[in-house]
Amino acid sequence: MRYLIPVAVLLVATPAWATAPRNLTFEPGGALPSGWTHVTKPATAGRSYKAGASTSDAHNNKHGAFLLGVGVPPKDSYGAMQQTSDAVPYRGKRVRFSVWLRPTDVKRRAGLFLFADDAKGQPLVGDNTQDRITKGTGGWRQITIVQEIPQTATTLRYGAMLFGEGRLSVADVIFEPVGMTVPLTPNVVGAKARP
Repeated sequence: MRYLIPVAVLLVATPAWATAPRNLTFEPGGALPSGWTHVTKPATAGRSYKAGASTSDAHNNKHGAFLLGVGVPPKDSYGAMQQTSDAVPYRGKRVRFSVWLRPTDVKRRAGLFLFADDAKGQPLVGDNTQDRITKGTGGWRQITIVQEIPQTATTLRYGAMLFGEGRLSVADVIFEPVGMTVPLTPNVVGAKARP
């Protein structure tokens, strides 16, 4: 005798963010590669900034990425390329976010950011490299952020940002847990310029 056993299919909604960093080498180039999101603040500044990937923005890998301020962006605006990941695997650990940056005619400033947010989207800790800004025109420079992720963090936001005119080349991204003896960079939660 055959028995039919009803099988229930459970569909689980997945969050908009990934569980781990992805596509840190910006493959395949062209438009902003998968895994990365282009964000502008305020949202009305969207036409003032562009983001993408190319071989001309590469450092050690085949591709790099770029942020470009188009025309004269609004005074208090910025463009960013970012990823958002699950913070749970990193709770209680220190993480290092390291990127090579090359500015070209950056008038105001550019840099990196890493924030650990709670379930309400409020930052618990973070660094936006406002004490280590990149501006003007120069060669490649490695910028690093190290933050300890709180036990209550649910989401990590990290990426590169450009305030105003210029071009910022972004390459050779590293996101990794590190030992508790690796020194922390400043925690700037509450700073005005954070993304």
